[in-house]
Amino acid sequence: MEVNKGICPICGKENGCAFQRGLSHDKCWCEEVKVPHGLLDQVPEELKRKACICRNCIEQFIQEQEQ
Repeated sequence: MEVNKGICPICGKENGCAFQRGLSHDKCWCEEVKVPHGLLDQVPEELKRKACICRNCIEQFIQEQEQ
């Protein structure tokens, strides 16, 4: 299975990964956020640690948890 590292494994949209675009990992927006474990658990096993979850999915999950 080929993994597109630029696609969010939750929603299937672009994840905005700077590392995937050839920039250093420390330049990526994901370095500034903490991804909740409950959301990480939703990533299909074959995509875990292979593609980043997008900012929108992270923010949406956090909002849903706060309600």
